[in-house]
Amino acid sequence: MITIVLIHPGCTSFDIEQRIQGNLSVPLNRMGKDQIASLANELKAKRPEVIYSPEMQPDWECAQTLGSALETPVVAVACLQNVNMGLWQGMEVEELHKYQPTVYKEGKESPWNLRAPDGETLQDAKKRVVSALKKISKKWDEDYCAAIVASEPGAGLIRFVLKNGDCSNPDLWNLTRSQGTFELIEISKEDLSKL
Repeated sequence: MITIVLIHPGCTSFDIEQRIQGNLSVPLNRMGKDQIASLANELKAKRPEVIYSPEMQPDWECAQTLGSALETPVVAVACLQNVNMGLWQGMEVEELHKYQPTVYKEGKESPWNLRAPDGETLQDAKKRVVSALKKISKKWDEDYCAAIVASEPGAGLIRFVLKNGDCSNPDLWNLTRSQGTFELIEISKEDLSKL
């Protein structure tokens, strides 16, 4: 089995303020940097052979810090960037809930075709993520361990794809799910080839 270490970058000011980050670059705050320092110690036993990340904050900052601490190469993969939430980016989730309750409800119950103005749907993002995973996984053999750094809801989308839909839909509004943590996803080479 191939092991994917799905890493959630540390906390940002947007997380504290419950703002929709989407694919905006927002640097780690002090708490986020501390979370990643602790995470580096936890990941030493996993020893990923490579860390993939989009070149956007906080993902890239997290990947670079972990790469240095673990002496692991970091590879930029633009197609793994977070879901483009268009004009909702920077908005507080509660503000969206208050002023656009129908949109908020749709994002909770059936998020796949919801599109922010000037943004992308989860379906669009899924195609991009699947394409990236197919490309990078060609280099992986059985017993390979790779890490991917991804912010929510992009991390939820990657989880959904790697588990072949055998988990809950990505949650567009749960943005403080698990900063500075990781989860392990095991997948066979055969299942990866079916993405």
